[in-house]
Amino acid sequence: MEASYFRNPQLFEKLWEDAVIEQKDLKVVWNLCFRGQGDKPFWADDTSGQYDTPEKQGALITRLIKKQCDIVKKHVKDPVFCTNLYGEIMELYSEGHIELSPEVIKVRADNGYGKMVTRRRDNHSTRVSSMPVKGEGSQGIYYHVSFYDLQAANHITMLPNSVDFVDRELSSVLENDGDDFWVINCSNVRPHAYYLDAVRKKWFGEHISDEEHSRSFAADYYGGSPEAAECLYEYPRATIQFGENEDEHAGEQFYTENVRIVANRFVKDRETPTPALYWIAGDKDFYSQASNLERICAGGLYKLRSYLQLCEKASESMAAEEKRIFDSTILLQAKIHSYCAKGMELFLRAVAVFGEKKYKEAFLLAGDSAQEFSAANKAMRDSEYGVWEGYYYNDCFADVKHSAYMAEKVMGVIREFGDNMRHDKWYRETVYAPEDREVFLLLVEDNHMTDKELYEAMKEAR
Repeated sequence: MEASYFRNPQLFEKLWEDAVIEQKDLKVVWNLCFRGQGDKPFWADDTSGQYDTPEKQGALITRLIKKQCDIVKKHVKDPVFCTNLYGEIMELYSEGHIELSPEVIKVRADNGYGKMVTRRRDNHSTRVSSMPVKGEGSQGIYYHVSFYDLQAANHITMLPNSVDFVDRELSSVLENDGDDFWVINCSNVRPHAYYLDAVRKKWFGEHISDEEHSRSFAADYYGGSPEAAECLYEYPRATIQFGENEDEHAGEQFYTENVRIVANRFVKDRETPTPALYWIAGDKDFYSQASNLERICAGGLYKLRSYLQLCEKASESMAAEEKRIFDSTILLQAKIHSYCAKGMELFLRAVAVFGEKKYKEAFLLAGDSAQEFSAANKAMRDSEYGVWEGYYYNDCFADVKHSAYMAEKVMGVIREFGDNMRHDKWYRETVYAPEDREVFLLLVEDNHMTDKELYEAMKEAR
């Protein structure tokens, strides 16, 4: 049966009431809202046209929140309510299309990068302020130290913005009475302990800063190593800035997602631009989009390479146990950023060189890209030990290994343009001595090389 409120409202309302009855004796903050299926607004799937204006959309949300509120009150005495003003909901609320009872805590969200503005979704980015407003009753925040947006966010690496930046945002939240309820997106916890600890301190009224927090966190986790503190301090300064706003620094998804998007378009249709890249690369032709992405990536790569060297040097200075913890957290994320950013740059160069019909060079660059992503994946798996064994097995959000796979897939496409249809031209040029390349037999004496085998042979010859 289709999960549609418009077609099956009674089933939705029964589901809501059943959930209330099941949890009515527990300590629950009751979240009231109505969005849609698949983390998108309900009107995206409504073909009737009856919710085709902000006024109609807001009116339905208002009505359903009131209905949910009544259901809870039917079974629970003195309930505590909240609602998430998130994304398009925040936009509708700020425009006055959603009405909320004063008893509902209004939970406003950052954009996934720590800035209290509405999030970018696909190519839509209005950056409407989501900062709490004094005098609007009970208020809270939904704040991300980790985010997943299929564009440039961080999931397996730390928030790419500074503790100083987080302190400014959360100080403004508190100054605007947004202290009734905080929900923190902690994701898979281990890579995010540094920023989770910073947010914890802020909640308990402590001042936080890059300088102070890096020292105290290094004291707690890395034996007080000043080198570890320096690596924590320098991390946000090393990340790639992909936009003009202060919060627009790249997590690992910037490399993995966008490489896969470009690879998909490369295989399917290189004659038209990729709409999924308009937000970052513009409404340009395919090769211009790839060039714009490469320019952003290459412009910040040197900082990531230097940061990796800083972390490697810090690792050498530590005692055994602190070194193991440091290597599997801070040094690891330095490798993820550095290797994946290099993989992205190489892949985009491969696309550009392919456009110039330099097929053998493009093939090699795509292979080099795959190796960088594979190196990042290997570093992740090598960092597992003890209770952390298998920790990165289900890396399916960033999915570093799949980016390597997509680069290899593009290698195969490039080979079809540069090699001959029998797949022996590049082989002969790579493996045979120059004097033997033009000697042909009717019989095939050698097994055909796979793309990987040919790449390894060409790399060695290079």
